Formats: sequence, structure tokens, C-alpha cells
Amino acid sequence: MSDSNKNERKKSTMDNGLNGNNNDNDILKPEETNVLFYDNVIHHRKESTFSDYKLKLDFDGFKNFINILLLISVGRLVLENATKYGFKANPIRWFEVIFYHENHPLLLALLFTNMMALFSLFIERSYVFYLESMGRVSQENLPESSITFAPKSDGQLIHILRFRTCPKEEQIFRTFWLLILFSMMFIPIGLSITYDCNPYLLSILCVWYCIVFFKLYSFHEVNAWWRTAQVYGGCLQPTKETNEKLELYQGETLRSWDPSKLILYPDNLSITNILQFLYLPTNCYQCNFPMKKSRNYTFMFRCLIESVFLTELGCVLIQQWVIVPLEDRHFNLSEITVSQFLSQWTKMSLATITIWLLGFYCIFQSVMNLMAEMLCFADRHFYDDWWNSHTISEFWRRWNLPIHRWLKRHSFIPIINKGYSQFQAAFLIFVFSGIFHEYFVSVPLRRLSVHFFFGMCSQIILEMVTKNIRSWHLANAVVWCSLILGQPLLILLYYNDVQNSLK
Repeated sequence: MSDSNKNERKKSTMDNGLNGNNNDNDILKPEETNVLFYDNVIHHRKESTFSDYKLKLDFDGFKNFINILLLISVGRLVLENATKYGFKANPIRWFEVIFYHENHPLLLALLFTNMMALFSLFIERSYVFYLESMGRVSQENLPESSITFAPKSDGQLIHILRFRTCPKEEQIFRTFWLLILFSMMFIPIGLSITYDCNPYLLSILCVWYCIVFFKLYSFHEVNAWWRTAQVYGGCLQPTKETNEKLELYQGETLRSWDPSKLILYPDNLSITNILQFLYLPTNCYQCNFPMKKSRNYTFMFRCLIESVFLTELGCVLIQQWVIVPLEDRHFNLSEITVSQFLSQWTKMSLATITIWLLGFYCIFQSVMNLMAEMLCFADRHFYDDWWNSHTISEFWRRWNLPIHRWLKRHSFIPIINKGYSQFQAAFLIFVFSGIFHEYFVSVPLRRLSVHFFFGMCSQIILEMVTKNIRSWHLANAVVWCSLILGQPLLILLYYNDVQNSLK
């Protein structure tokens, strides 16, 4: 090789090295250049790791860092609380509270919901008996009505009725059972006024009565849909052999069922059917539910242990992290500065979000799966990945699917069918949810403060904000901030109202 060729090759190699274009095959060898070899070149032209957008970085290490930081923060909260107040929570005390004589009416009211379910069954069967005595009702009496059947993709049957006119007897019957259901909601209010019940147990009773209200409302509505389709459209007796009836069940789950075992109206009006629905972890009624053939007792035992442990742990944390600090500092908005309020607010935020996450897992993972496994209920889809929500409405749709399905089926779709816009329907649903959330708190506290109601209504503003944020991470952060900061703020406001009422 001539000297001129060697010099050109050396120059080309040096240029490639300086320009950062060298790869594994371009490593300089001693015989090619002595200058770069003895210089031991380690620097090449490259971008910073965070500046190179072509690289797909793995942030698992940062996730571990955040988890460790969270554990340290919770540990610091535990140590600070234990050092300052000691361990004042008494787990056994909670069981004593349940059997305290002033709380016995709550247990009786809890059992009374079974009687309400049986009474709903009674009035439905009475109406069927009335229709049978009247004979066949022709669809010619409803010239301006139209019925559409819209099966959902998850196998649930939704009947969307668009009535301009409704049979008079159906209107009277609907008004009757609505009055019965709404009157049921006054039972916890009466207990709150008459007896000195524990507010926490009374709050649980209020939640259960709302769940029963949703269940029985759905029970009457679905039976009304079936009645409209079968009674006013033809014969009252179900015809299981006809393909027309079986075509109503177009979901993949229902198609796999044995058609001979399908129950149609009015055969569904039985004690077994209504009591089974009362304790199934769902609020939406249908004549046939997807069921398992056997129970997994190992899974049941695990869910039972989780439910008991997390319930007891949640009670201890509420008493130790929320009640004790508030009582010790005698929190009152009129006697503290803004900085003191912000300090108390941020300190309580870590405690409340921790308790809320434990409660979410306990209810939607442990308790609901336990009930589903005990009753062989096959639909275990109780929640979605709400933690990835980038809008407020998406969070409310994902975190509590039993309530979301009920609101969509029995509130949102009927409101839309009456000609309202989606925004108007969503606004009415948030107001409706605010009323029920206020019911959970105001009845046990025996005072109406409407903080929870306005808190739910403010979700409409947050929805408009998060919907217009283009960055997914920023929108998701806003959703999380509303959870972390919203709950302790409501607790402080209600506690301040209670303190002022005791003066």
C-alpha cells in the first residue's frame, strides 16, 4: 500500500471518529493509526440521554424510587403520629360499638331491606295478577309509542323505551312503587333523629339503603320493559321456545347458555330471584345473570381474610390518623391562620388518600369478589384502570362500574332520549350524585352542610378543565390532585361545622 493511500485512509478514519459515525466495525486499529490509538479515544459526538428523543428510556428505576419515597412518607407519618399521640385506636372497641344497644335499630333496619325486596316482589306479582284478570292488552292502544331493544356488548340486555304516551295503569303503578322506594330512604333519617346511633355505622346503613334503592328501582324498571314488550304487545305468558324471545339475548355470554334455562317475564318474579339479586354485587337487574357452576373455596377464604383485615386496618387508621389529630388540635377555621390550615390540609391528605386506596381495594376487590364467589356470580368486572384517567368523567366512569352502569342505564340514556344534550345529562347526573353523597354524610352528622353536594357539582368544572388539557400526564395529575386534596378538604369543612354546632 502506497504512502498516499495510507494517509488518505488515516484521514478518513479520523474524520469518521470525530463526526461520531464510527460503529463496531470502525474501531481504530494500531496498524491503521498510531495517533488515535495512543490517544485512547473515548469521546464521540452524542446527545444527552434526556435530549435524545429517539431513545425509548426505561423509567422503572424512577418508579422504584417513587415507591420507596411513598413508603418513607407513610412510615414518617406513622412514627410521627405514634410519637405524638401514642396508639389510641382500639380494634376491639369497634366490635363493641356494633353490639351497643343504641345501635340495635341499625341492625334491624339492615334486615328490613329484605322485607322491602319481598314487598317489591309482591307489588310486581300483584300487578301481573291484575293484568291477567284484565285479559290481553293490544298494542293498538299505544299508537304513538315505539320500543327498541338494544343489547350491550357485555351481554346485558338494555331496553330503551321511547314513550310519547304510556298506559294509564302503568303510570299509576310506576308512581306507586317510586313513592315506596323514596319513602324507604327516610328510614335512616328517622333513626338518626330518634336514636343516638354511631355515625359511622349509620353512614354504612345509608350507603346500603342507597344501594338497595338502586337495585329495586332497576328491578321495577326492567320488569316494566318486559311487561311493555310482552303484555301490551301480545300474550302475557312467556314463550321460551320461540326464537323471537331468545333473540333478545344477543350477548356472547348469554348465547353460550342453555336456552331451556333462560327465565323470561313473569317467571322471574320469584323469591329466589329477587333475594339473589339483592346480594349480587351489581345494581342493574336482568332476568338472567352469568353464573359459574362451582365455587373456588380457596379464593373465597383469601377474599374473606382480606376483607376482615383491611376493614379492621381502615378503622384503626381512621381513628389514629384522622380523628385523634383533629380532636387534639381542636380544629376551627375561625381560630387558625391560612398557613396553619394549609399545613393541616396537606398533612391529612396523605392519610386520607392512603385510607381511600385501602378502602377501594377492600370493597371492589375483596368484598365484591367474595360476594360474587359465594353466589357464583360470573361477572367480576367491578372497576377499570381509573388510575390512568385523564378526565374527571373518565375517572367516575371507571372507578365504580356497578354505579356507572346503573347511572348510564337508568339515568343517562333516558335523559338523552328525552331530547337533552350529553352535557345537560352529565350535569343532572352530577347533581343527582351530589344529593346521594350529601345523604351519606348529612344524615349521620344530623346536619345539612351541603359541602359534599357542592364538591360533586364542582366536578363539572374540573371536567371542563381536564377535557381541555392536551397533555395526558398533566390531565392525569389534575385528576389525582382532586382525589388527594379534595377528600381532606371536605373532612376539615365538616369537622369545623360539627365543632361550631357543639359550641
